Amino acid sequence: MTPLSTIETILAISVAIGTLFTMVAMAIRWLVKHYLGEIKQELKPNGGGSIKDQINRLEVRTERNENLNTESFRRIEKVERKIDDLYEKFIDYIANKK
Repeated sequence: MTPLSTIETILAISVAIGTLFTMVAMAIRWLVKHYLGEIKQELKPNGGGSIKDQINRLEVRTERNENLNTESFRRIEKVERKIDDLYEKFIDYIANKK
């Protein structure tokens, strides 16, 4: 084997390895871009089916539930005050009846 053919062989192997690495890198790039594109679509509102839309609906429901809970607690406190007032009036009534 002559030195020139050895250099040609080394260069040919280097080009082949470089080509393989480039092909693998491009395939990985395509896969990442493809899957990130799908994920990106899920993170944008599209009128109902995306994760973003579902999170927005959950936030609205949670806020509505919090408002209902606050209103319920106010009503319960109001009823408790009325019961306490009626209890005091009942005790006064019984005490005055004797």
